[in-house]
Amino acid sequence: MKKTGLFLVALLPCLLFAQTSLKNIRQKSYEFLAFRVTAADVEQYIQKDSIPVDEFISRTPAHTFWKDSLNTHVLPVGHYVLISVVGNEVVANMIGVSNLVVYR
Repeated sequence: MKKTGLFLVALLPCLLFAQTSLKNIRQKSYEFLAFRVTAADVEQYIQKDSIPVDEFISRTPAHTFWKDSLNTHVLPVGHYVLISVVGNEVVANMIGVSNLVVYR
């Protein structure tokens, strides 16, 4: 009994130091989720000056990007809302993909 208790007391500092500090964990999501929206939705978001993220909870994203490689050229033409997490906040941005070329 004493040997088991001594073993647990000797092992306890190793278990306590194995936990990661909450200050050192990653504070951003690993992915961007791209949801396709209509032009009417984009107009509403601009008029309200906010994007209701709750609408996208049950929808399937059109495309998923890794956080460090946001390449919007692979998306088809249209309007998209990009959603990611930073800290305790959900960040949503709108982008428009177009194949329009302007010559001067």
